[in-house]
Amino acid sequence: MVLVFLDDPADELSRQALGFARALDREVKGVRIDGAYAPAAWGRAIARLVEERSPMTVVAPGTDRGNEVLAHAAAELDLPL
Repeated sequence: MVLVFLDDPADELSRQALGFARALDREVKGVRIDGAYAPAAWGRAIARLVEERSPMTVVAPGTDRGNEVLAHAAAELDLPL
């Protein structure tokens, strides 16, 4: 399974991230977090999903927000980005 952080599902870069994830694995789970942008909290939420679901990999759109959220998730999990 590939976990995909979707900043905005209608955004082209989010759609590209989904397409890339589907090329890696048939099972893809998209994650969207609502509410005020809080990169550390969003990263913790992604990290908890990684711990619960054990995805093969985590993908995000190549945006500042996608990079920041995954950086926080990687730090929470003590894994490389």
